[in-house]
Amino acid sequence: MIGMSIKAMSQRDDSKHLFSVFDCLNRFEEWKPDATGSIQSDLVRKEMIMSIFEQAISMFPNDKGLSLAYTDFKSANGSQKQVVIDMLNNDRNNLHLWYYYAKHCDESTNVCNVYEAVLTQLKNQTAQDSSVMPLLCRSYAEEQIQAGNHQAALHTLCCCAEGLTSYGAFTEKPTPSAVLRTKKFFQSKYTLDVDSVRQNLEYIMCHALFEHINQGESAARQVFENVLNKVKWPNCSDAHDTFKLETRCEVFHKKVQSRWSVQVGDVHEQYLWLLYLKYIHSYSSVNRSQKRQVLLCFSKRFPTHPVGISLLTDLEKESNVSSRIRRLIDSSLIQVPSPVLFLYAICAELRNESASSEHRIRSLFERSLEYQICRANVMIWRMYMRFEVSQGNVEAAKRIFYRGIDKCPYAKILWLDCVKLFREQFSVQELKELIDLMSEKEIMMRTKLEEFVPKE
Repeated sequence: MIGMSIKAMSQRDDSKHLFSVFDCLNRFEEWKPDATGSIQSDLVRKEMIMSIFEQAISMFPNDKGLSLAYTDFKSANGSQKQVVIDMLNNDRNNLHLWYYYAKHCDESTNVCNVYEAVLTQLKNQTAQDSSVMPLLCRSYAEEQIQAGNHQAALHTLCCCAEGLTSYGAFTEKPTPSAVLRTKKFFQSKYTLDVDSVRQNLEYIMCHALFEHINQGESAARQVFENVLNKVKWPNCSDAHDTFKLETRCEVFHKKVQSRWSVQVGDVHEQYLWLLYLKYIHSYSSVNRSQKRQVLLCFSKRFPTHPVGISLLTDLEKESNVSSRIRRLIDSSLIQVPSPVLFLYAICAELRNESASSEHRIRSLFERSLEYQICRANVMIWRMYMRFEVSQGNVEAAKRIFYRGIDKCPYAKILWLDCVKLFREQFSVQELKELIDLMSEKEIMMRTKLEEFVPKE
C-alpha cells in the first residue's frame, strides 16, 4: 500500500515498511471484514503462493528483496526466527537476511551480539556489499538508544562515519575529536539536492540519531525538517489533477488504475517522512499538539498514505475529538477520492460510538461508490454488506451484494460472503438462481449442488 517495490523496501527497513514500528496492522485487525478468509487459514492458497515464491527464487536467486518477501510470508505461519535461520544456513553472506534476523530476534537471543558479529563481518566486505552498512548501523544505534545505552549508540554512529574500518565492541566513550569528525561527516555526506538525499536516506537518519544523543531532540528534528522543507521534491499536485480529470470519464478508468497506485509522489520522500514519524513516536518527547502538526504536514503532502491516516486517527481518538479527523479526511476526499481514504474514514466512524456514526458510515459508503475506482474495490462492498448485517438490515445487505457482483463479478470472495452472511435468508429458488448466475459469471464451485441447496 505504500507504493514501494519489495526490493526498495528491503533495502531500507523490514518488508512491512514501518508498519511493524507503529503496529498499524494489529491495531486495525478489527477493521478486516473476514479473518477466516485470510491466507493463514486457506491452505490451498498458501501452498500455491509458496510454490510461486519457490519458482521465482529459483529463477532470481540473487534478488534479496524477493528472499525477504518469501521470509516474511513464511514467518506469518511459523517462527520468524527459525525461518530466517534456515535461509541463513544457505546464504550466510546475505547481509539483508542478517539484518532481518536481528530485527526479529526473540528475547532468548542477544540482539547486540548479532549486530556486533554482522558489523565486524562488514569490515572486509566490498563497497557494493557494504551498501547495507548505514542501515545496520542505524538499526543497531536504535536498539542501543531504546536500551538506554546512548554512549554505545554514539560509538556505533562514529564507527559508521569511519566506514567501520576500526569497528570494535564498545568499551569507552568516544573522544571529542571522534565526535567532531562524525558530525562533519554527516553534514558533508549529503546536500539539499534530491539525488543526494535519495542516495543517503539511512545516513540522514543516522545524522538525526547522532544529533539526538549529542545535542538533543530539537537538533535531531531540525535535521529532518531541513531536508523535507528545503529539498525540491517532485510535485504531487499534477498527479492529483490527472486523477480527478480522468475519473470523470469512465472510459479512461483502466488507464487511471494502471497509473494511480494507492499513493502518488516520490517514494524516497515518503520513506524520509516515515523515518521522521518513527523518530517522533519512538525517541522524541514532543507533546500531542506537536505530533499533530507533523502528522498534518505529512498528510497534506501524502493525503492517502495509510500510516499518516492511522496515526492521526489514533491521536484524535486519545483526545476524544472526532470532528478534527472528520474535517481532515473530508477535505482530502475532495482533492483525492481514494478508496484508502474512504476505508479509513469508515473505520474511524466504526470506532466512534456516537449516534450519528451510523448515518455517516452509510453516507461514506454511498459517496465512495460514486467513483468508479471505489466501485471496483471489493473491500468496500464487503465492508458495506457486513455493516448492514451488523445493523440488522439483511435485506439491505442483499441489495448491496447484488450491486457488488454487478460491478465486481470476478470477485469470488463476494459470492462466498453472500453464502456466509445470509444464506438462510435465501429461498430455494433464489439459491438456484444465484448458482445459475455464478455459472454464467464462470465462478467455479467446489461444493456439490445438493449440499448447497436444501431439498424443497
